[in-house]
Amino acid sequence: MAIANSTAGVWVNNDGLRVKFPPALVIKGIGGEYNEMSSTHTSEFDIDFATLALGTSDTNVYIIDYDSVFPNGAVIEKVVWKVGTAWDSAGSAATLNVGLVGRAETPDGPTSFTTIVDADGIVAALAESVIDTTGAIVEIDKEGNATYAGALLGTALTRDVVLSMNWNGAVPTVGTALMYVYWRFSLSGIQAPSP
Repeated sequence: MAIANSTAGVWVNNDGLRVKFPPALVIKGIGGEYNEMSSTHTSEFDIDFATLALGTSDTNVYIIDYDSVFPNGAVIEKVVWKVGTAWDSAGSAATLNVGLVGRAETPDGPTSFTTIVDADGIVAALAESVIDTTGAIVEIDKEGNATYAGALLGTALTRDVVLSMNWNGAVPTVGTALMYVYWRFSLSGIQAPSP
């Protein structure tokens, strides 16, 4: 198993805040949450082919943004892709997966991101042909469009996680998108963490 987008040079304080050093590692994040006054949360991620291509398999995923954490008890209900630049690859059978990587406390305090919870748990095998048109909007949820819904979409998380991505088939050579993730807290409250 491998995780692309390394945490080398990053320390996580006991309060969960990441401290990056040296200054060269302090770069603009690609994800974040809107400040909304409702029970539905919206997180947005700026996705491009060059970073996404680093996730080469379900055992070698790319973490999209270490600082955009989905907490224990959250339910990811829907994912929307808004294509900026049409996606393409050397072949035509490429598929995209969006999964989860667990955030776990290590004995000395810092947080580690080493456990792939489910490499395609949120979006499974999104076909290149669906996102190869500039301006295309793709909504994925269990009720409306479950074709590309992963097994964990719509279920309560049992630990803190961050999102990961990986490709199957050909590697993307062009493409950008905004990915919106709509989530809420489980009505049953915080779930017991998995071992």
